[in-house]
Amino acid sequence: MTLTAPLPANEHHDGRPTTVRLDAARLPAAKPAYTTRHVDLNSATGLLSGVRPAVGDLVLATVTAVGQHPKVEGPDGRRASLFPGDEVVVAYGHRYAPDQFEASVPDDLGP
Repeated sequence: MTLTAPLPANEHHDGRPTTVRLDAARLPAAKPAYTTRHVDLNSATGLLSGVRPAVGDLVLATVTAVGQHPKVEGPDGRRASLFPGDEVVVAYGHRYAPDQFEASVPDDLGP
């Protein structure tokens, strides 16, 4: 399995999909979200950049700032605090909650 991830700001991209090997220590240190509960994250071997994300794709993302939601709910239902620099594994999806937030899957992996 390959996760999607944006390229670091200091790396250039020519617009074609790029796959890099996932460091074995990186994923176990990331905080997975509840939306990943049915996925065997141990089978992830690479990171794919330069693609348009789709509903259901998983992304390994870095927390740059903590806003209104300071915690992520894990696959077991427990909440984990988020801090700048933490990495999280989340799933892309459309969301509509009339009293909360509306979101749609973006066209790219950018911030």
